[in-house]
Amino acid sequence: MIYSRFRFVVVLRTLLIAITVGLSIFLFVKLDMVLLALLLFALLVYQIYSLIRFNEKTNRDLNRFLDSIRFSDFSQTFSSANLGPTFQDLKASFERVTQEFLKVRAEKEERFQYFQTVVEHVGTGLISFRADGEIEFMNKAASQILDIEAARSIHSFEKISPEFVQTYGFQTQDRWTTDTYRSPRHTV
Repeated sequence: MIYSRFRFVVVLRTLLIAITVGLSIFLFVKLDMVLLALLLFALLVYQIYSLIRFNEKTNRDLNRFLDSIRFSDFSQTFSSANLGPTFQDLKASFERVTQEFLKVRAEKEERFQYFQTVVEHVGTGLISFRADGEIEFMNKAASQILDIEAARSIHSFEKISPEFVQTYGFQTQDRWTTDTYRSPRHTV
């Protein structure tokens, strides 16, 4: 029968643990060699620890793989060296999924850049702002229409159009906000 490397190593380590337990009991009970039995017990603890770490390698790799997807970190690599064909298939699957995510992310970035270019160059002025009035985006057409280079807050438009600010539910301010940029054409 052909066993995978992983299965063979697990069976071998389990047999070594059983032999170590049997030998420790024999030395302690029959030959009254306590010191040697304690040394074999320490070896037994190491063997159990080693077997657990060996078995958990796949779980660690799977966790790293899922974390790499969650955090969009596709620089991770997965090793299946000396673990047999089952793990090589798992590694190949990890790599295929990673490549697909990279492809989708590249396509998404390409679409976003295209959209950003279209929005920036459209002839209609576009301003996007959050509920607190902070401006997230203002395209070139809006800058030209309002004759402002850049602004951080919707309150920057009070001098130009207080009605605009009030229309969107913001209270006008008596003074300019300190979170605005200085434009060569207007102080905002």
